[in-house]
Amino acid sequence: MHKISKNYTVLAILIVLILIMLSIVIFYIRIAKERAVQGTTTQGKDVTNSFAQEQILTSVVDAKHGVIVAGYEGFYVFDGGKKEIIATVTTGSYVNDAQIYGDYLYLVDREGLKIYDFSDPQRVALLNSYSTFGDSLSVTTNGELLFVADGENGLISFDLKDKVYIRLKEHIRLPGMVTQVEMFEKYLFIIGPGLGMKVYQINENQTLEELNFYDQLISPRMISFNNDFFMLNDDLLGIHIFKMKDLINTPKYDLKPLYIWNYEAYSIQLLDDSLYFSTNNGIYKRNLKSLETQEIITGQFFRPNILVNDGYIYLTNNEDGLYIYDLNTKKLLKYINTVGSIDDFVVLESGVLIDEGGKIVYLDKQKEKLWEKRYTGSLIKSKKGFYELSGNIVNFYDAKNTTTKSFPENIIGIKETQEGIFVIAQENIYSFFDGTKVFIGMAQDIEVIDNLAYIAVGDKITEFNFLTGKSSFKFYSKDYIDQILSTSDGFILLTEKGVFRTDFNFNIIDYFSFDYSPDIIMLNEKYIFYSVGSHLTIVEVSNFGLNRTINSDLPILSMDCNDGYLYISYSSKGITRYNITDKLQLVDEEIVVNIFTAKNIIF
Repeated sequence: MHKISKNYTVLAILIVLILIMLSIVIFYIRIAKERAVQGTTTQGKDVTNSFAQEQILTSVVDAKHGVIVAGYEGFYVFDGGKKEIIATVTTGSYVNDAQIYGDYLYLVDREGLKIYDFSDPQRVALLNSYSTFGDSLSVTTNGELLFVADGENGLISFDLKDKVYIRLKEHIRLPGMVTQVEMFEKYLFIIGPGLGMKVYQINENQTLEELNFYDQLISPRMISFNNDFFMLNDDLLGIHIFKMKDLINTPKYDLKPLYIWNYEAYSIQLLDDSLYFSTNNGIYKRNLKSLETQEIITGQFFRPNILVNDGYIYLTNNEDGLYIYDLNTKKLLKYINTVGSIDDFVVLESGVLIDEGGKIVYLDKQKEKLWEKRYTGSLIKSKKGFYELSGNIVNFYDAKNTTTKSFPENIIGIKETQEGIFVIAQENIYSFFDGTKVFIGMAQDIEVIDNLAYIAVGDKITEFNFLTGKSSFKFYSKDYIDQILSTSDGFILLTEKGVFRTDFNFNIIDYFSFDYSPDIIMLNEKYIFYSVGSHLTIVEVSNFGLNRTINSDLPILSMDCNDGYLYISYSSKGITRYNITDKLQLVDEEIVVNIFTAKNIIF
């Protein structure tokens, strides 16, 4: 019996030794894993190993690299030293706000929160994403906590581990909307319509405790602060100035602003003892001690956001681009904008001509702007460029040249045909190149085949023989005829209510009626395209019964065809190229030209 007991004792000792050894192995495995995680983190308060420190030193991120928030276009990576854009990143949704923290970019778009590796600004990579199920309007982080102003969905807070991994911590529903969120030390500020302003303290356990609120606001837009002052801009009530200590040191304090300045400011920035603010007419600076206000930059802007950083003033003016000024001299150093708007465009083999409204811009295939020209007349697009009509003068712009022609009377239209270019004047039709009068009488369109001109006048089409000078009636429509276009087997007649397809004797083969009057209508050899708002209808030329209507979600501004592709320009998006399948579907989407939109810049 004693021997058996002794054997059990030895067995128990062996089991204990095995458990101790197993615990040591698990411990070292955990240490190795933690070091591996720390090794991938390039900046953070909890990183102390030499490998991580070496990573921080070799990181290419510095204060000179920033991000231009660009709405539908995503965001641009901006080199503040060279003052140029070095990368473009699309997120797939409308970008609202972003913050750079160390080697990471935290961004909110309409899909939610996205976290990018920003250690190499030229190669930004998406690491993580999270849908907040709200509007995701603003974001702020201190590396450990991250907050999202989620519009009507309230305020969302996350635990942030290793700067990349997130865990939902708290969802605070609030009255009104939360449109902006900012952190200052251990305090959090939020604003929004119907909400006003709220101040929270971030406790040691990282929960939020409300300290103060101010609800005497209508449309709060933006906040800016330093150690002493807190500024809040309301679109309707002006700029409110508070003492920072009143907001954070005295809970439930009866908050009252020190001043309310009645400026129609769009954006504000508090820097040292001065407040910089932007309006549609320029940039102003107000000294907080002397209360003196001076206009430092004059210009016509539209909802401009201001950022003063490292001796420069950055003014992001939405579709009008980015203005960079020297803070001391107030001189414009650089203006960045490729294309601010696209009223119409022509796709060429060498690039694209764009009508910006008062200005024609030419971009090559590398999307570099080679030239731009102002115009004052009205434009008509063609296959190779734009015609500008200005009284009795016609200017034709292609990729390389401008051709100018004058005529005896005011011009109302231009028509390119297989046998020449014709100028439609108020009372006659002329040849564009030699200026000779080829037809006497009023008309809205002309098509020419084998010395026979087919001329649309009101609701009728007349055939005119250039050789004999004789005319004959050919076609009547109950609707006004806008255009005559020839095909391989007849004509396409565009009217205000539909499309006729006829043979060469103007016998009707097919007819397609519009449900609504088209905004834009065009055609190539195979298809007729017309748009109403965001809806595009494609009709096969050889069989009007084959047609399809597609909802593009965004308003269609203009269209063009080239080499079998359909090009569409959308509001706030740019030009997109599509291939058309046999089932009349748009595939192989590719963005050809982005509209440069600078909503905000962040360093």
